[in-house]
Amino acid sequence: MQLAANPIMHSRTKHFELDLHFVHDTTQQMQAQLIHLPAQFQIADILTKPISETTFFRILDKLMVVINPTISLRGY
Repeated sequence: MQLAANPIMHSRTKHFELDLHFVHDTTQQMQAQLIHLPAQFQIADILTKPISETTFFRILDKLMVVINPTISLRGY
């Protein structure tokens, strides 16, 4: 959110410079509003961070992933 509000580029932000300009321009034109999303709602955490089992299954539920215990890799 801070990077979108401040268009000054830093060396660590070069890889998403175009996306950042798009978000900055969109928010400045009042076409979108940035809001803070608490960590408990960060669905990408399942792919990027070690998380607790409870959080893992809560995110799986949000992604509508169903674990089917009857499927086996052994073929039967």
